Amino acid sequence: VIINLLENSLRYAPRGSKITLEAYGEGNKAVITVTDEGAGIAPEHLPHLGERFFRVDAARTRGKGGAGLGLSICKSIVEAHNGQMTIDSAPGHGTSVTIIIPRAPSLEV
Repeated sequence: VIINLLENSLRYAPRGSKITLEAYGEGNKAVITVTDEGAGIAPEHLPHLGERFFRVDAARTRGKGGAGLGLSICKSIVEAHNGQMTIDSAPGHGTSVTIIIPRAPSLEV
C-alpha cells in the first residue's frame, strides 16, 4: 500500500518537489500519511478516487501509465485490515493520503 502511494506521488508530482512519508502511533492505531506537492485534485473527483478504473483525467494520465486500480486496491487492503483510507487534496496544493489501521497487539513475554 505504501509503495503504491509513494509511486503515485512520484508519478504525478513535479520532478524535484517534496514528497513526505509520515508514520506514528495514536493509541491502538497506526497512522501513515503520504503527502506530495503535485497539482492537486479537484473536489468533485475526490469521492471517486477509491473506485476501480477511475482516473481523474483519462487522456492525461494514460501517458503516465496506470489503469486506475492502484488506489482502489490500496483502499481494499486497508479496509481488509479494519482500517480506513482518506484523501485530502485541492488544486494547486498537492495531495495527502492517510491510512489508519489497528496496531498489532504487543508481543510482550
